[in-house]
Amino acid sequence: MKVFTLRRLVVASAMFVGIGIVLPLFVYDKVIVPLFLHSKIVSPLHLKSLVGFEFELFRFGPFVILLPAGLHSLVLISCLITGASLAAHVFARAKMMYIEAMRRELMELIGSVGAMVRSKVPLLTALDQVSDLIGEPLRSAIKEFVSLVRLGEDPHRAAKNVFAGTPSEVRLLASSLVIAMLSGGRVTEVLNEASKYVAQLQRMDYMRQLRLSEHKLIAIMAVFAFAFSGLVVVILVQYIARRLVSLPGVSSINVSFVLSSYFLSALIMDIIASLVVSRLVSGTFYLTPKYIALTTPFIAAIFAIAYLRHIIPFPFP
Repeated sequence: MKVFTLRRLVVASAMFVGIGIVLPLFVYDKVIVPLFLHSKIVSPLHLKSLVGFEFELFRFGPFVILLPAGLHSLVLISCLITGASLAAHVFARAKMMYIEAMRRELMELIGSVGAMVRSKVPLLTALDQVSDLIGEPLRSAIKEFVSLVRLGEDPHRAAKNVFAGTPSEVRLLASSLVIAMLSGGRVTEVLNEASKYVAQLQRMDYMRQLRLSEHKLIAIMAVFAFAFSGLVVVILVQYIARRLVSLPGVSSINVSFVLSSYFLSALIMDIIASLVVSRLVSGTFYLTPKYIALTTPFIAAIFAIAYLRHIIPFPFP
């Protein structure tokens, strides 16, 4: 199965260009900012703080960090991450669907082949006949495996060549077919044990999905909690800076730096949490772009509220 196809490449490019470039560069300037201007919520003076990309360099000893210093920059970074994640998800989803289809069809194949072998059908014939009843991508792999073995290829080498790059569970089940061929007449016993393993694997997979759903929710909510804590901290810093402006040192508080630091930290935590959740849930990292694309807009919205709270004189303190 080809993951990188022209159709997926076009879809991924359209998502990245539309969300990562068009949305922050055109829709923001032509739609969002005029709405603020016509609603008279933002004065023309504050409107200048909403338009234009601004970044600042902050030095921490030997380290220099580039942080967004304006709402437009925050929107740009969020849209770029979301667009890139959605574009990567187009290919990751295809790979994930390939893996799941291969696992599901091979589990069904083992049971059907075992039933035919018990009715005295030769193993290779049973594989060839059952492969006509299953779908891709396993059909082509089984056909190729049977053809190689009939041409005299060693079953171990044939299975290694055909099932290379598949999940470990698929390779393990495929190896049971090789063991059955070389078992010296104990084909039925080997396939019966493989069928029991398949049933146990399906049951364990369901239990894993059920138990890890809570951990997935906890990891995602932890990222949102950190983002909300950043919003609260920024509001508190703004309140202290306004109320205690006459005290020495208070006027030097850089609210934009606090906001940008929390925003960057939340994005890093979001990426790490997405990697962990994807690994726990599916055993791979192919779901990582999906979780990043789903959570990044919420994080951006939280810090956009904090930034608007910083530049717009709300009636409450």
